[in-house]
Amino acid sequence: MITAQTKKMIEQAVRDALIASDSGPREEQVWLNEQYERFYEAHDCHSRQECDSLLYELTFHEKADRSAAGQKIRFWRSGRYFPRSRKVCEAFADALSLSEEERLYLIRNWFERSDRAFSRSDLSDPEYRKRLAVMNEMREEFIMKIPPEEFERTDSRLSENSLRHLYCISARSYLCASAESFQIAVSADSVTYANRFAMDMKLFGEISRTTMIRHILILCAPYLSSAYVCAKLTSLGYAPLDKDHRSRKGLAKDRLLCDLLDLYQEISKDASPQECEQILKGIMVYTDDYLQKQNMREFSFMRSRFLDR
Repeated sequence: MITAQTKKMIEQAVRDALIASDSGPREEQVWLNEQYERFYEAHDCHSRQECDSLLYELTFHEKADRSAAGQKIRFWRSGRYFPRSRKVCEAFADALSLSEEERLYLIRNWFERSDRAFSRSDLSDPEYRKRLAVMNEMREEFIMKIPPEEFERTDSRLSENSLRHLYCISARSYLCASAESFQIAVSADSVTYANRFAMDMKLFGEISRTTMIRHILILCAPYLSSAYVCAKLTSLGYAPLDKDHRSRKGLAKDRLLCDLLDLYQEISKDASPQECEQILKGIMVYTDDYLQKQNMREFSFMRSRFLDR
């Protein structure tokens, strides 16, 4: 149970995040427009349309034979849309002639993905094995905290299905007062989600930064802090938490999460692990409820289309 004072601090954190979200274009978009201007000048373009068409041709390796072709680039530099895949985003980086450091910023901060995406062909890759060890460590940490009675309800060998089931129960407990009052969503037991969850745990395919943050929060709770989440994100190739970072939609979700984790650290510093868990759930549940009431659903970092049913 959290106090009235804690609730007020949560509400203030939400208001601060909303204000930050309305403070003009996101920093990452401003940076991209600076790279665009550099390209414009370097290629002696005479108009934005000419520059957009040239970037389109360099990105997609095809002639911009219609006036609407360059519109895709204009949408990217305005932040209305983003490249449909990592491959296209990397081609865009090549077209802009970005340095390696700038390329990483484009992928990790603007595009909000890890610097690398892995597949089964990377099983022997040293970097993949290093990052998989980080994910496995988080999985083991999660398993170690599972109460013995939960093993009795699931496969005692903790198969991938059982792990997913317990993960969903844990995730739901941060969205409502009692996980027991909910059944696991049908979609969470679907083949689609089962495959996606298994791939995430093996770090296969594209995993968005938002999804990875949710995995870290659920797998590592209640031993959380802003610094801890930053360290995990960095070790997995993502941009760390940054109060000035805003999501693709321009939302200051990083600021909100940092403020909530700082609040959690402050009020749980002398608490036992069990008390810490209850405090963390209280903060997350109240935040989730408050966001729903304020029609700010997109600010939630614990919800997903598989759990939100």
